[in-house]
Amino acid sequence: MEISKLNLAEPDGVEKFTRLLDAYCRTPNGGGTALSDEVRNRLFNVMPQYGNVIAFLSRDQNKPTGIVFGFYNLYVFSAQPYANVQFIFVLPEFQRRGIAKKLMLAFEAKAHELGCCKITLEVREGNEQAKALYNVLKYRRGTFGPHNDALEFWERRLY
Repeated sequence: MEISKLNLAEPDGVEKFTRLLDAYCRTPNGGGTALSDEVRNRLFNVMPQYGNVIAFLSRDQNKPTGIVFGFYNLYVFSAQPYANVQFIFVLPEFQRRGIAKKLMLAFEAKAHELGCCKITLEVREGNEQAKALYNVLKYRRGTFGPHNDALEFWERRLY
């Protein structure tokens, strides 16, 4: 099993990414529905434009088996960069082999190399398998801002 940086500026990298994203979307945690053709096409057009991506791919005998994907940006409260894991997934037939942990460690190493002061992520309330991994890696419930208030995930869709 090999972990390598995923180049999302190249069509081959985007193809591997979208295949694994589609596999995740088809699972119960991913909603159970395939990735739409519209989103797939949009990813091929926009992914190469983003330079602040951190992405790693796991392979077994050159077959993609898992992915971790996120971004890094400025955390204004410390005036330092931080990273956010947006998506981590290992194909079901390759789970429980330590691949997710290795992907997270690669992500952490890159974030450290970039000078990030912290890594954030969101996890579904019932995703106990992911929470167990994050506990092993010493992740805890997040805080936000200068007062270290508990972090909740909220959103407002713009379209």
